[in-house]
Amino acid sequence: MGQIPNAENAKEFALRQDELNVLKNKRETVNGINFGGTGDFLENGFVNGLNLNGVGSYYVRTNGISVAGFFNCLEINNGLQIGLWNFGYISNGMQVCLIGNSTSKVNGIQIGGFNQAGDHLKGMQIGLVNKATQANGIQIGLWNKIGDRGLPLVNGSFKKITSEPQIQLPTNIDSIPINTSAQEDRWYEEPYKRLDHTFLTFQPGMWVPLGNLRKTFTASPSFTLKFGNVPLYKDKILLDVGLNCWFPSHTTPFNFHEKDTALVARGSNVNVNVSAYGVYRIPLANKMSLNPYLGLGVATLGTGESKPKKKDADEKEAADRYSVTTFNINPGISFKSIVANGHAIGFFVEYNFSGYTWTDQLDKNFGGSAFQFGILMGI
Repeated sequence: MGQIPNAENAKEFALRQDELNVLKNKRETVNGINFGGTGDFLENGFVNGLNLNGVGSYYVRTNGISVAGFFNCLEINNGLQIGLWNFGYISNGMQVCLIGNSTSKVNGIQIGGFNQAGDHLKGMQIGLVNKATQANGIQIGLWNKIGDRGLPLVNGSFKKITSEPQIQLPTNIDSIPINTSAQEDRWYEEPYKRLDHTFLTFQPGMWVPLGNLRKTFTASPSFTLKFGNVPLYKDKILLDVGLNCWFPSHTTPFNFHEKDTALVARGSNVNVNVSAYGVYRIPLANKMSLNPYLGLGVATLGTGESKPKKKDADEKEAADRYSVTTFNINPGISFKSIVANGHAIGFFVEYNFSGYTWTDQLDKNFGGSAFQFGILMGI
């Protein structure tokens, strides 16, 4: 296993890849859910799915979500890595910790007290102290350093990463025989060649109100269906159209006004938002991408209260219900990984702002902010 992987000893990674090629038939692979009470330390271990460990873990590669109570060591993280301390050679996705993240190549997001990208950062660091040797991204924290430049609060660099000398497969190591199929294991060096061409994306999740909106609603299940994924510019800028529904689990009655009508509304069982999304795709590694997006559309809030029937209306005709329709803004970010047959899996987090208080139908302190998070599946 050698040293613990981190931002400072990435040169060992090349040796590890040759060693793994030699031991290819002895790999330990878990597909599904892996649980260790105190922890698992498998220098030839691979996990595809959910990895949970009480104290600590060491794996070669995880594709999915990996959580450890104390320290989480993943030579290659493809997905979400959570721990008190996170270590690794390559992170394609997100690292979240309380104390620190120490990784050589960061393609995605690091969130923690101290964040370090020893070779390069492509994405974002958020923490008290952030450090990157070179970067194509943004740092947010008390002190941020990229190369020799240090700045408080915010730092950034958008230069192309031109040299990546630390993590390369060796070709002339005589002491370790090179497996003839070594090229198969060079997926971590490949660009994002197999693009995401999914047409439908399903996003089950949770809708959580913020600010004054919490006085009326509580956290509730949500579901989003997105169509399109239409490339607008070089497969980097995409267009989606989405239908988002959230289903209030509890509603406190609220005041509603329309012309000469004033009533206390109970709320409806479902509320609907329709939006168009502009998506910017950031390739992370083969079959994976980070996708910041912005949605603009229309939000409809139901009251659950029926309008009076017209005098000439049929008795069997259903009565219309009062509702509020306004604009909706949805910035967010998603992580996608392409799996079998071009399908995609991942997760998303987004902020929702609906202009409920910009109408004359609701009280000015009604609120309009919420956020959503959940998983995604594309076909």
